[in-house]
Amino acid sequence: MSNRIRNKRKREPIVQLGDSSHLHMIGYNVAPDAGIVCLPVSAAMKLLFKIFDKWQVARSTQVALLRVSPSTLTRYIKGGIPRRRKTIECIEDILVTELMLSVLFPGQKHNVQKWLVSQNRAFDNMTPIEYAASNGTMKIRKYLESRVYLG
Repeated sequence: MSNRIRNKRKREPIVQLGDSSHLHMIGYNVAPDAGIVCLPVSAAMKLLFKIFDKWQVARSTQVALLRVSPSTLTRYIKGGIPRRRKTIECIEDILVTELMLSVLFPGQKHNVQKWLVSQNRAFDNMTPIEYAASNGTMKIRKYLESRVYLG
């Protein structure tokens, strides 16, 4: 492969899951001094769609959560790689939300699902999924992180 072709390739974006010391503290098997734990976006997308299946999120809601068009979501499902920073931030928020839910409800898939679809005063009496679809994913992530890290 020529240098010209190699240099034209775009480097795959990464998704940051958080600081290794925090992940270690809540029970994940990472070295506490490893720094920021990251995944290539292609791997993060595989996890994201498994999470959407686990949470039973409709395609229309997936579009809203990721802030993309239906055709863009279809491209991602077929293996396309997001490059927009805002989309990558939504993916990070959803992956971290799943991590936090697994800490708050270990081995309790039913309770995770119940939490996701129950009205919550912290989210204007909307369900967390409805709130995130309408207002963005960050507040859900921050709410759960505060519950995990601050009690």
